[in-house]
Amino acid sequence: MKTELSGQMRGVSLLGGSAIVLRVFSLVAIDAPEAWSASWLSVLLGGLLAAPALLPVLCGRGRAVPGARRMPAAWPGRAACALLGVMSLCDAAFSARLFAALVGYVALTDHSVTALAAPLLACALLACLMGVGALNASAVIWRRAALALAVLTALLQLREMEPGWIMPILGPGWPQIARGALRAAGLTAHMLLGMYLLAGDEPGRLAATLPKAIALCAGAVLLFGLLIPAMPDAPASRLFRIELLADSGRNGFATELIYVLMIFGGTLLVSFELMTAAAALHAVAPRLPAAACVAMCAAALAALAFSGQSGQAQALRATALFYPMSLAAAALASVQPKGEAA
Repeated sequence: MKTELSGQMRGVSLLGGSAIVLRVFSLVAIDAPEAWSASWLSVLLGGLLAAPALLPVLCGRGRAVPGARRMPAAWPGRAACALLGVMSLCDAAFSARLFAALVGYVALTDHSVTALAAPLLACALLACLMGVGALNASAVIWRRAALALAVLTALLQLREMEPGWIMPILGPGWPQIARGALRAAGLTAHMLLGMYLLAGDEPGRLAATLPKAIALCAGAVLLFGLLIPAMPDAPASRLFRIELLADSGRNGFATELIYVLMIFGGTLLVSFELMTAAAALHAVAPRLPAAACVAMCAAALAALAFSGQSGQAQALRATALFYPMSLAAAALASVQPKGEAA
């Protein structure tokens, strides 16, 4: 039993860590590139800012109580789950819309967002219906394949990298770095809390996952900066940034590897956030069957992703609020109910 639980914690850790890497990378490389050559600093600073969200959980009075059963224990835990569920559902819609745009660019077609995002959402729904174990197994396999593909992509383009393109180190300045860091911190913190909810019986793994995920993400952003020069006057639209991402592959094979990393990783990301939202709903309303929670969250996710409220502008406004919301959720999750005093 202990070995099974340990394997589940490792799977959730890999799944959440992979989601953090891909989501934060897509934020600073595509949706909010305002720090340009200093985007990797935004990622590192965001990781530092996300760490306090773990302190109430890891060091709070309720730390000895398993996390998966700790958050819904009383009204503070249910309130924390409600906040976490809203963030996860909204960000899953933002991510689905972003990866739908990526698919549309690759396909060179004019399909609607509904047609492009529907297959991704269907895959996420099926993965969640199969349970956390299926997602964990996929994450373990994907993490190994993704690292190999990322290393191969970098090796194929070593000669194309220009160290001068990541200068100046501070990019446009600290205000832009700080804005990117706050958004990155919000995304990172809410995913860490999602990992705690899905498999919180070993919360110490969260502290080990954070530095690994942030280091990998900062490295990926830095490599991207070595391949694409800073263009402060260029359009900040999502499609233009996706085109730059494609151009960072200097040969057809490298470009295909980049798409594989982004699109397949995006499916795991949306699946993870949908599973987190469903787990949060089940914690708030424990009488609802788990499958019903998944179905209800999937329907809400589809409605939001297909609407006009999940585009780039809406995503940037919403993710700016994720950091204070994550801190509030972490504080609520650490509240010790009166009946559980040590």
